[in-house]
Amino acid sequence: IDSTNIITEYLKVTGISTFVGNTYHLSQVGIGTDATFGDAKLTVESTAALTNIDQTAMIRDSNSDDAVGRGGNIGFGAYVNGTMRTLAGIGALKTNAGNSFNGDLALYTRVNGEANLSERLRIDSNGMSKFTRGSTGTVAHFYANARECNILLQNDAQTWKIVNYDYGNNGTDNLGFHDGTADRLVIKKGGNIGINDTSPDYSLDVNGTGRFTDNLTINTTKKIQTNSSTGQLTIMGGATYPGGAIKFAGGQSGA
Repeated sequence: IDSTNIITEYLKVTGISTFVGNTYHLSQVGIGTDATFGDAKLTVESTAALTNIDQTAMIRDSNSDDAVGRGGNIGFGAYVNGTMRTLAGIGALKTNAGNSFNGDLALYTRVNGEANLSERLRIDSNGMSKFTRGSTGTVAHFYANARECNILLQNDAQTWKIVNYDYGNNGTDNLGFHDGTADRLVIKKGGNIGINDTSPDYSLDVNGTGRFTDNLTINTTKKIQTNSSTGQLTIMGGATYPGGAIKFAGGQSGA
């Protein structure tokens, strides 16, 4: 081996920069290709489909047992005080022993003072994602450098959007629940809640009808009133006019 290219059907090594002991320090390596990709140190090329037994590259656990949790992993590191240390990683996990098994994908990060990396995100074989963090604090943080940050919730019939949106483009961000047509519920900055109202002016602002299947309690000295000093308030005893009777009860017995 010298400083020239080594080309076979399967491997190309470009530029041997140094030779220390029995170890070659290579500039770029191609597997399955004689073309390098930019500054990439390793380029792997294959026409293999991603199946249960086929893939472009395999990172595997060499342990021969089939215990739960066995799987290949990739670590990402950096020098710390002259020593290479692992900062984060990606790992595949076997979730069942024996031949009937599922595979999960996990992301790991390092916590200062702990020997092993901690699992932070796992995507199981059914696609469910689980976030894990320490004993306190935020589990997930979603950020968008724009007026809107949202999360989509979708099934085979409906898409809902939970959105943090600056409705007035003036920093007055609200939290909204959007059904694909309009915002159906909005929590305004300051705490007001609007139902079919994107700019609620009251603690509860409903643009539409309402129904209570139990008692409605109002503190003493408070009023039921219209939004106009000259407005007319109609209280009906039934769903249609003239409706049933209206009963005003008082006294200690409530009768």
